[in-house]
Amino acid sequence: MTKAQPIRPSMRKAINDMCKDCIFDQVAGGSWRQQVAACTSPECPLWRLRPVSVPRDSQKPSTRCERGQDGTICGNEAGIG
Repeated sequence: MTKAQPIRPSMRKAINDMCKDCIFDQVAGGSWRQQVAACTSPECPLWRLRPVSVPRDSQKPSTRCERGQDGTICGNEAGIG
């Protein structure tokens, strides 16, 4: 019989859990994600990796190849494909 390997959390879960443990206050207003997004500790090594929601209107445009309204695919001006 083999021993079961311990389940390791994903890197994203580990970062989320660390941020949540660090800053989340149940008495303060907002969810843990809102509180983590409002974190003002850029000296923290995980600050750039913390979970932050980005509004849809400020996201970068898609780089996927899709057929546009003019029939072009990924900038294919001839509309071939």
